[in-house]
Amino acid sequence: MHVSLPVRAEWHEEGAAAPVKAAGSTVNVSPGGALITLDQLPALGTRINLIIECPESAGEAPPASLSVQASVLWTEHKDHPPLAALELDFTGEGAIARMREWMDLIYEPAALAAISQVIEDQTTTN
Repeated sequence: MHVSLPVRAEWHEEGAAAPVKAAGSTVNVSPGGALITLDQLPALGTRINLIIECPESAGEAPPASLSVQASVLWTEHKDHPPLAALELDFTGEGAIARMREWMDLIYEPAALAAISQVIEDQTTTN
């Protein structure tokens, strides 16, 4: 589902004393992953902590956010800004609860917004 939400990512690189931090936004979200832009991309296979701003919290100070673990499936450096495809980690203890949070706070609001936009576009063109 196409949606642009602010994100922050953090990961560890071998030999680095401090974690790498990057900012960007979502391009698409799905029930099990996300396509994001970042000002710096992690390497393929890197596990990252992704903090994503919840769409329902727009205008709140500070906005509500959700933190999820993910793995980098692929990256594209030719595009500007660079893209990273992520697979969310819904395994281990609490996996069902983390998946439900993602669906409730990120994916379902994005899907409803996209459907509303399609309906609005059809209404204004007819």
